[in-house]
Amino acid sequence: LFLGPTGVGKTEIVRLLAQAIHGKPDAFCRIDMNTLAQEHYAAALTGAPPGYVGSKEGTTLFDAEAIAGSFSRPGIVLFDELEKASREVVRSLLNVLDSGRLTLAAGNRTLDFRNTLVFMTSNIGAHKFEKRDSVGFGQQQNTTQSVIDELKKMYAPEFVNRFDELIVFNKLKDENILNITKTLLKQLKNNIRKTTKRTITFDDTAVSHVISKCADHGTYGARPLKRVITEHVETPLAKHLLTTDTKRVQVVFADEQIQFK
Repeated sequence: LFLGPTGVGKTEIVRLLAQAIHGKPDAFCRIDMNTLAQEHYAAALTGAPPGYVGSKEGTTLFDAEAIAGSFSRPGIVLFDELEKASREVVRSLLNVLDSGRLTLAAGNRTLDFRNTLVFMTSNIGAHKFEKRDSVGFGQQQNTTQSVIDELKKMYAPEFVNRFDELIVFNKLKDENILNITKTLLKQLKNNIRKTTKRTITFDDTAVSHVISKCADHGTYGARPLKRVITEHVETPLAKHLLTTDTKRVQVVFADEQIQFK
């Protein structure tokens, strides 16, 4: 179970793991728990009980193929934003975490999770980080324990005790945002090289400008970065590339705006 504030990479780690194991970042079964906020939505996971419409078909949100994996590669399933789901929905997952099997309510089909890496993410206790902007090692330990205590207040012991590990993510620091910004700009540069055969370089001033537009990363994490890069770098750069045949372009920030040399 990954715990922590929004935008710190909880879901992204699962994507990277899917990329490493299966060669595709979306090669996993993702269940958005925020769509299962009411009790009767438990049937979306366990299937309709006998006598109800759809019971014979064994319809479920689970992607059985992505869950099963293969002989040499485990399946991956992600339950995203756990705290948004109804308690009945969460209770329906107890057998998944215990025996690795989920028999649908109609009893005509069983999903096998024994070759599956099961991840869950949650923002439970995220507000604890807002009160600690300067996090030393001792404060970090206290915050981690506070988040886990919030989790235990919200869910029964038999559910929490079924996790192999509880991992608490901290707020992103300035150096984290710098590294993520450089990675996103590198991806943009590689995409342009593949599609247009042009070489793009980003001056330090351009990188600093992007980061300055994401000053609230303590609250929203790295999520706004992609939007900032699209608005302030990618769109102006695309317009520039359409009006010039230059094979090498350097992106800088000068005179209060992004410029190209």
